Amino acid sequence: MTTFEDKLDEAIRGIENKLEEKTTVKERGFYEEYAKTQDITNLKRPVYVIHEHHSSRLHWDLRFEDGGVMRTWRLYKSPPQTGNKILAQLSRPIPIGAALFEGVIKQEYGGGKMKIWDSGTFDLVEKKGKKFVVNIKGKELKGKYSLVRFQPSDIPRLDKWLFFKT
Repeated sequence: MTTFEDKLDEAIRGIENKLEEKTTVKERGFYEEYAKTQDITNLKRPVYVIHEHHSSRLHWDLRFEDGGVMRTWRLYKSPPQTGNKILAQLSRPIPIGAALFEGVIKQEYGGGKMKIWDSGTFDLVEKKGKKFVVNIKGKELKGKYSLVRFQPSDIPRLDKWLFFKT
């Protein structure tokens, strides 16, 4: 038997899915167009980058090259250089060429100044469904870091992970 709470959850998921579809088109359009203009042949691979993004709320976009795209997590606190655990929200993947972007995004969704906070390469140590462990070789972050999923969701912005140095 379906409860009122189940129906409400289903309605909320439907609304969030529609909102996600709208913003995804805008976000992908920008990154895909920008990425097409970038020469990524000279990038050391696999690519790792953190963008400091001054949009409606300051956050950092943590990105790792994986399967031909940049897997992305949004961090709402400065990236940890010690063992502090911080919340990371899974975002949509972006094309690799967008990892080179610095500048101002002039869109409603995701608009604002974006600069590269850190970049480099990484070695994949472990990749399982709920765990992503890498050895980062960046300018700011160096060493073994983990992303551990603790609240899975079909909606990326509700898919929560912890990011920390191990």
